[in-house]
Amino acid sequence: MALAAPLITVSSWVRVPPVSFWRSTMALRIYIAGPMSGRPNLNWDAFDRKEEELKHAGWDVVNPAAMDRETGLDPEGMGEYDYEDAARRDIEALRECDAIYMMAGFQFSKGACWERALAKHWGLKRYYEIPREDHESEHIRTR
Repeated sequence: MALAAPLITVSSWVRVPPVSFWRSTMALRIYIAGPMSGRPNLNWDAFDRKEEELKHAGWDVVNPAAMDRETGLDPEGMGEYDYEDAARRDIEALRECDAIYMMAGFQFSKGACWERALAKHWGLKRYYEIPREDHESEHIRTR
């Protein structure tokens, strides 16, 4: 008989097991993926909210919006932005994670789609903010 994990709600659609269910000595690391380009403030507000929700659930969170801020990126005056450097940095960060969290609208972001494909290739656990039938079954429905 499999041990059932208690679930923590991280959105109205998704509940994930708290990290303590898997590993008690060290938090599992999860990467947030979603759309940024073309969104107001590069969608940083949504990334930051999701980071707080996942931290509350016990995850060690990798937030690419926070990484962008650390490099000094200004979403209002992006000017010359090196997407290749950012993608390289994000892929390196994802490689160090145990799971990926796919935010709503990820399918409209080339970067998030690449991150999802890499996570799948590397065998990372994948969670979806809005489950759909065409996604893998690695999401947890609340209803």
